[in-house]
Amino acid sequence: MQLVTAVKLPKQLKINTLKFRHIFGEYLTILRPLISIVCIRIFGIDSYKSYFISLVIDILIILIFQRGLKVTSNKEKEEMSRRKS
Repeated sequence: MQLVTAVKLPKQLKINTLKFRHIFGEYLTILRPLISIVCIRIFGIDSYKSYFISLVIDILIILIFQRGLKVTSNKEKEEMSRRKS
C-alpha cells in the first residue's frame, strides 16, 4: 500500500486550481525584479523607460490579483495584505 493513498485528508483541505491569469500574475511577481534590472541595463539608469515598464508591471499585478481571486484561509489573507502594502 502506498503512503499517499493510505493517508486520509481532512475534508476542509481543498485543492485550489488557479486560472491562467493568476498563474501569470505569480510569474510577473517573481520576475518583476529581474525585468527591472534587465530594463535598466538596456535603457540605462537615467532613462524613464525602465521605470515606466516597472510601473506597468506593478499595475498589471495589482489588476490581476484584485479580480476574482478568492482568499479563503488566514495565511492567504496575510499574504495578499502583505503584497498590497
